[in-house]
Amino acid sequence: MIAHLRTTLLALLAVVAVSSSASAAVLCGATVTADVALQSDAACASTGIIVGTDGITIDLGGFTLSGDGVAGHVGIDVNSHSGVTIKNGTVKSFDIGVKLALGAGSIPVKLKLADLTLRDNATKGAMLKVANFSITNCVFLHNGDFGLDLTSGRGTVSASMFVDNASEGAVVATEDLKITKVIATGNGDTGLAVSDTIRVAITSSTFAGNGGAGLSLDNFDASKVTGNTSIGNTKEGIFVASSLHVATDGGPNVISGNLVAGNGMDGIHLLDPSQDTQITKNRAIGNAGNGIFVDFDPQATLVQGNTAIGNVGAGIATNEASTTVTKNVSNGNGSGFSAPNGAVDGGGNTARANAGFFDPCSAAIACPPTFVSKPGSTTITPTCNMHVSSSITLGADTPICAGTSGIVVDTGGITINLNGHRLQGDRAPGVFGVDVAGNANVTIENGVIRGFGTGVRAFGAGTKLVNVEVRDNVADGAALDGTGTETISKSIFAGNGATGVTVGADAIPKVSASFFVGNTTDGLASSAAGGSFAGVTATLNHGSGVTLAAASAGSSVQKALLARNTGAGVFLQTSSTGTVAGSTIIGNADGISSISAGTLTFSGNVIGGNTFDGIEVAGPSHPNTVKSNTLIGNANDGASVTLTASATTVEKNLAIGNRRDGLVSGSPATFAKNTADGNLAIGIDASQGTDGGGNRAAGNAGSAQCLGPLACK
Repeated sequence: MIAHLRTTLLALLAVVAVSSSASAAVLCGATVTADVALQSDAACASTGIIVGTDGITIDLGGFTLSGDGVAGHVGIDVNSHSGVTIKNGTVKSFDIGVKLALGAGSIPVKLKLADLTLRDNATKGAMLKVANFSITNCVFLHNGDFGLDLTSGRGTVSASMFVDNASEGAVVATEDLKITKVIATGNGDTGLAVSDTIRVAITSSTFAGNGGAGLSLDNFDASKVTGNTSIGNTKEGIFVASSLHVATDGGPNVISGNLVAGNGMDGIHLLDPSQDTQITKNRAIGNAGNGIFVDFDPQATLVQGNTAIGNVGAGIATNEASTTVTKNVSNGNGSGFSAPNGAVDGGGNTARANAGFFDPCSAAIACPPTFVSKPGSTTITPTCNMHVSSSITLGADTPICAGTSGIVVDTGGITINLNGHRLQGDRAPGVFGVDVAGNANVTIENGVIRGFGTGVRAFGAGTKLVNVEVRDNVADGAALDGTGTETISKSIFAGNGATGVTVGADAIPKVSASFFVGNTTDGLASSAAGGSFAGVTATLNHGSGVTLAAASAGSSVQKALLARNTGAGVFLQTSSTGTVAGSTIIGNADGISSISAGTLTFSGNVIGGNTFDGIEVAGPSHPNTVKSNTLIGNANDGASVTLTASATTVEKNLAIGNRRDGLVSGSPATFAKNTADGNLAIGIDASQGTDGGGNRAAGNAGSAQCLGPLACK
């Protein structure tokens, strides 16, 4: 009789009704039928909380519910109950953090997860099969398989992070899904994998530094992927396996307005069998494959209004003849456009400064030529090694100059108008396309200089290169060693055997709106003080994009695009000082690397997908300012400031998804108003820093969100 009463009592105690608070001892393994509010941490050697009725709220109260990681143990098992809210705390170290299985009845099951951290669970942070859901401000961190496994229903996922999970950050197969302001970083495979989904909208989200694609979509329909950032992922930025359009379900699939940059394969890859997809207004920068690739069998695809710069393959590529390609810009890539099986040319496409000679688009896609000659009675027919002492306008190409220079300048103050024509050499060393020598105020414009020892040599003051293409020379594209202002504008330096352009220490360089692509060493190297480099594009060079050498005090790099260079995007040497501002720096070794002893200012840059640090300051420079930069998906730290003498300010930066610290200083620095989210180590490591206030860090995978004196929110 006593044994029977004990068994009955234990069965009754297994169902717990809690109205306001609960202790750890009561909750572990209990079935709850009323609201729960934790008053302390709870450590369980079993399933944590079992939901026994509809409509209740489990408020973790900021505390942690932790488990033993044993297979089958669940942090919070919702069963198939509807209208449950779980909020405000951490569920960690179970097999599955939160689990819900869809019920068999006709009543929709509803679930709300808010302000939760689901971390360190043996398999999944949350495994949900639910009819209606809302997931808001949650963190899925370092789980042993998926962060989130969501396999049915309708609902929203917003303002949440999926960080450092062993496989996908989130796997979703639903309908009527809205994903907004999500961060998926550093996951072992894809950041966010969406499949078998109708009417999905993915907006304003960031996918960075994941081991697979940033975002993967398979078998989706009537969906929109807009305004997202996918940077520094090992595979594609956005990978679309298939999209199947049914005429009645709400329209085409749209992939629009996304930034896909510094990824290890294509920026956007659309695979078969797909149809009725619009790829519009995306920016594909510095990807290791093509910028945008429409593979075999996609039907009725529109590729329109995209910009592709600095991709190793083609800027825009299609294998499918039915793809319409219109109004795209493809600059500084391995090739401009590729359509080996044909395409529908919608017109308005442009290509410049690609590694292929004269920017070939494709037989199927027409691009306007870079240069157009203008016939006239005042033109001359050039010869090789032609000496000029007055201004000239060419009326033809030179023959291929065998072992001689193209044009030799004998006096200053003249203009050489190539008039759309070519100076052509046989790549003999020691000769020049145009030898300005020490003559001053010489302008060279409007044509091509190709295949000499050096394209242009000038050591007089006031040399101007305007709208010229200097490529495939044995040594430098141009060597400018004058004593005054040297001007380069609207020009291209590509495929040269040394540096695209070198500027000597005595010059004052002004370089604008020019391209430096695929040169064997640096794109542009300057030893001159006070240099101005504005609107420069330096891509695919085998050294750094821009090097500011020892004497380049007071130089500035403004609004540049520096992508997929083997060295740094910008490299500042020993005593150089400088400013790098408003630039996009993607997929290089370091984004910005400095060993300078001078004063440095790095502000307003987007720096992502670089192989090492986004910003590395490793010299005794001071005072320095690192301000308002966006540092995303770099393979090391977002920004690292070490060895500086003093007075470094690190302020208002955003560091997301870097594979080590977001921001770190090994020397005195003041940190103020920075945000560091979803990095794989510490958010902000200011162990030798000063707290300037207003710093924020969340969802970082390291031992702390912030280190040092910072009070991070």
